[in-house]
Amino acid sequence: QGLGLDGIVLVEHDIIWKEKELEDLKAKLNLNGFVVLRAQEINCNTEQGFKHGHLLTYGYFDRYNYLLPTRGIIDQVQRAGGVAVAAHPFRPRHGFGNDIYDLPLDGIEVLHPKHTSSDRELAEYARKSLNIAGIGGSDAHSNEEIGACLTYFPDWISNEEELVMAIKNRRCRPITLAEIDSYRQ
Repeated sequence: QGLGLDGIVLVEHDIIWKEKELEDLKAKLNLNGFVVLRAQEINCNTEQGFKHGHLLTYGYFDRYNYLLPTRGIIDQVQRAGGVAVAAHPFRPRHGFGNDIYDLPLDGIEVLHPKHTSSDRELAEYARKSLNIAGIGGSDAHSNEEIGACLTYFPDWISNEEELVMAIKNRRCRPITLAEIDSYRQ
């Protein structure tokens, strides 16, 4: 909350916080209206079984079939009402690269702390070309990393359903911590 944020989405690799765990955490921390939501980052494979890239899923809380290739996981997420966002798409060994143009994605992570300026340009170009949502994510593994890259939502988001709708409707955009104040005016 000290960063001036209204909320956070806790994203874990290949697991999802249970709703009860999230409620217990919020009660323990006494967050006074600070929104805490959950999502997951899925390690995807190609149809041939090779490492493909990371997929952020919002509004999808079931166990996914890890035997499915990327496209199958995206389909599973979307049929369940969730959205699929390519995480750090142009990072070597972690992103889908140009395969994002062939995937039915709902969004793309444009801002990521480890993105180079070239990665950002490629991601933004892909976002515009595909006409999908763009987000920013900290990919924080420590408290100090929280807020490195952010997503701005012009509408208040209080639950996962609203988060999914905002991404589907492209009612969000990636920003940096330095840009927050200009969006609050």
